[in-house]
Amino acid sequence: MSIRVVKWSDDMSVGVRAFDRDHRSLVELLNEIAYAIDAEANPEALAELIARLADETAAHFAREESFLKGTGFPGLDRHAAEHRRLLGEIRATATRVAAGEIAEDEALHAFLHNWLIDHVVAFDKEYVPWARKTP
Repeated sequence: MSIRVVKWSDDMSVGVRAFDRDHRSLVELLNEIAYAIDAEANPEALAELIARLADETAAHFAREESFLKGTGFPGLDRHAAEHRRLLGEIRATATRVAAGEIAEDEALHAFLHNWLIDHVVAFDKEYVPWARKTP
């Protein structure tokens, strides 16, 4: 498999330093998972990395939702619902990997890669105007 490493770029910035830091950290962890997939890591080790991604993502989502609540962001309910959906998918993926139910590494990497990029680049960009209004 040829791994797709994600390189952070300014296009991914949401204009909130703490969230950009979080997003960079998630990108680094995604790349760590990609390297583990490429190295054919055992399912338990891979599941641990994905569980760590879920934990770090949950912490990030909590910080983001708290911040957005303070800005009066009108899309908060939809944003929080999407967070819950994504986190559920990541946790379910970790469980399935640990159980050996996901055999196609490329599909796993594509799911994680697309989830992160779609969320950061597209979905989080919706709150950028609100974030910029906040002192």
